[in-house]
Amino acid sequence: MSKLQDFIEKCQTRDKNHSVYGLTEVGILCLMSPLHPKPHTTGVLLPGFESRVVADELWFRSATAMSGYLEAAQTREALTDDGWIRSGDLGLVDEEGYFCITGRLKELIKVRGWQVSPQELEDAVLAAFPDAVQECCVIGVPDKRSGEVPRAFLVLKEGKRLEVDRIHQTINRKFISYKHLTGGVEFIDRIPKNLSGKVDRRELLATQVYKLDTENPVFQEVEEAYQEEIPSKPMNAGRSA
Repeated sequence: MSKLQDFIEKCQTRDKNHSVYGLTEVGILCLMSPLHPKPHTTGVLLPGFESRVVADELWFRSATAMSGYLEAAQTREALTDDGWIRSGDLGLVDEEGYFCITGRLKELIKVRGWQVSPQELEDAVLAAFPDAVQECCVIGVPDKRSGEVPRAFLVLKEGKRLEVDRIHQTINRKFISYKHLTGGVEFIDRIPKNLSGKVDRRELLATQVYKLDTENPVFQEVEEAYQEEIPSKPMNAGRSA
């Protein structure tokens, strides 16, 4: 996010760009940057909304919040008895009331019981090698000893090369051992994205780790059926890589 904001600020002329954040479940927008936004933040809480941070997860409440999903199980997971919506987003609020989104709860990698944010590893790689790396995505891959370990997938800029050892050295120097890229580093041609432009980590896991053909109609039918039963897990999550 900070890299994108820096780019926008560099390119803009007289027009102002403002960050907004929201969830359909709480009434679309609940955060918005003021007239003089604070760099690298997502804005402040809009009138009519309440917020709290619980175990690093952002919760919101408002009079316009949903009463629940059609599926009771999904409602219990996302909505508390006193009306708080669990956003699934990790974040923090500074002393001036500005919010900063730091990652997604469901994207956290669980290494021997420790939780690892893919975003902080991705940001570290992009910051260390801005001239060589176009995109970076870190996902958790199955590991018999640790449960999951981080693996990085990189798309290099045209004509650029980068040694894997340099990436490992950067991460190892900056982070504690359980955050190291024990699952490896791979260079790929593209990182899959969904229709909204967000990285499709499920497809990345399926195609690059399990080597499945996600374009096969049979795979798509089975994946849809599987997600109806267990929506929080990618297909083949129990198979070792």
